[in-house]
Amino acid sequence: MRKILILTLILITLTGWGAKKYVTSTGSDSGNGTKQSPWATIYKAVQSTNVPDTIMIGSGLTITSACYVKPGVSVIGTGYAINCSGTSSNLVFGSQTVTDGNQTVEGLIMEGNMKGYSGIFVQNRNHVTIKNCTVRNFINQGITLYNPGVEIPPKISGCIVQDNQVINCSRYYAPGSGGALWITGQRDILIRGNRVINTFRSGDSTGFAFKSSYLMSALMDSNSFKIIGHDDNFRWAFAVEANNNCGGVEFSNDTIQGVFDIAGKRSTGVSVHGCVIGHPVLTRYIQTGIYLEANNEISDIRIYDNTIQNVCYALRFTPQYPGSIAQRIYIYNNTFSNIGILGVSNGYGIYSVGSSSTAIVRDVCIDDNIFIASTGNTQVTAISLPHSCIVSNFRIRNNLITGFENAPIITQGGYPKGRIDGLVIQDNVFYGNGNGNNPKWWGEIPTHITNTGNLKGGVVKFVY
Repeated sequence: MRKILILTLILITLTGWGAKKYVTSTGSDSGNGTKQSPWATIYKAVQSTNVPDTIMIGSGLTITSACYVKPGVSVIGTGYAINCSGTSSNLVFGSQTVTDGNQTVEGLIMEGNMKGYSGIFVQNRNHVTIKNCTVRNFINQGITLYNPGVEIPPKISGCIVQDNQVINCSRYYAPGSGGALWITGQRDILIRGNRVINTFRSGDSTGFAFKSSYLMSALMDSNSFKIIGHDDNFRWAFAVEANNNCGGVEFSNDTIQGVFDIAGKRSTGVSVHGCVIGHPVLTRYIQTGIYLEANNEISDIRIYDNTIQNVCYALRFTPQYPGSIAQRIYIYNNTFSNIGILGVSNGYGIYSVGSSSTAIVRDVCIDDNIFIASTGNTQVTAISLPHSCIVSNFRIRNNLITGFENAPIITQGGYPKGRIDGLVIQDNVFYGNGNGNNPKWWGEIPTHITNTGNLKGGVVKFVY
């Protein structure tokens, strides 16, 4: 038994080594891929390597059509850019069914020249690591991990996307567009330390920096997702869209410039914490920090310890359709600062509206936050209670709200009394707000209100 075990360990070790195969523009496809006799094209390299070989990318290489990399084969860059002149996906790690990839893509520099569809495209592969790559100037996507199915729970697992730069690689609502970094149908995935920037394209709408759907047990940590520039005719500048989250999806310590949209038919179990969201300065565009967009259900959302700044709406949530529901939403320990818009009297710290009289908002807790308005904005409000829908069990407690010239809290709408049932406003500090630091009821007065222990006026001193 011991001899069998030793032999097995030897075989595992040997199969884990593989051979290094080299490709450079000064080589020849009639060579054998060694360092002394490298191949000349990436196409030849991916056709000729086998598990568990590693392809070493040399200088002067061009991809003119898709190159399909086998499972178990890794691709490593050596500091030289790959010029991608074709119109398709370029480096493809694809399988028809879910397959163990067990491969690494590292250190590549890929230039799309605004021709290529995507740079690195992975489909139906488990255990693929993409790290330290630079992917820039592709039309629709930069790095993609794609699952064509919508299985819940997702079948693809164990992938890592870490310390990459993805620059100017997505446009909005174009056929086949996704995000500059686009992840679908994955579980147990780590996305860490990536820098993703989409710049505005004249005559075209800027796409998502990061887009995901059907994720489970996913960690997005210490990334930077930014939209730079703006289309005057297109006010939604989406940096992040996370659709149909399946539970255990966490955004931690990320920097997000542009709208962060949590959406889909059903999104549950999402936490956002330690993030900086918004813009460097206040803009003249009606921008949102975090947008909870419930097409059917959005539930069990935790938003805490974030800074959301320089936006018109710091956080908004919207049950979109008849019977749709937003529930168990916990918003605590955040700082919402400089809320408003340049040149227009408008702005909300938290804003909610239902698109149907049968939509539901319930079990919302807004605790221990700081709300600071921009100056000179006569219509800015800290918290606008949900309207045009059915609301119950809405709690606002232990918050500091200052500078909101309209009122600290309002209701909107004009719908019948009783559509907001069960409101707690307790132990908050209201200072320098309009309406005498009191809530303002426009159209409807909530039923079963607890309004107690709130401090109005006084001196607020911020200690950093």
